[in-house]
Amino acid sequence: MTISKEYEYHCINCGKINKVLTEDSITTWLYPDLVLKVFNDEYFFDCSNCNHKNRIVKDILVNTRKGMFNLDTGISLQKKRDLLIQYGVVDEKGNVLKQEIQPREEMQHDPSIATFVKNIEEVVGKFRDDVLKSDD
Repeated sequence: MTISKEYEYHCINCGKINKVLTEDSITTWLYPDLVLKVFNDEYFFDCSNCNHKNRIVKDILVNTRKGMFNLDTGISLQKKRDLLIQYGVVDEKGNVLKQEIQPREEMQHDPSIATFVKNIEEVVGKFRDDVLKSDD
């Protein structure tokens, strides 16, 4: 799910505080337009006072079919592209790829996300155990 929230950002040109609706998380296969904004380094807002373009620097949780990762929009354009390519969101040319659901077994053996999958399974297992204990 893609979640947006309003934040206050200062304009680096005139100092005015702007209220800007930005994403806290992006589900890449549902909102490819947001992926392209990040991929093309077009994640910014126009100041309501002076119209200056201001980069939005924040962490966004990116949910892909291969897993999730935190994306700092302030990192270099090349690092952003590398992450989106690594997680199968875009190709080398910046085309958004169709994201098929990967079989769970393949995901668990993907070295880039195996630890993540294992940690999620542990948390879910502990939660399930806690819920079952509270039912007793």
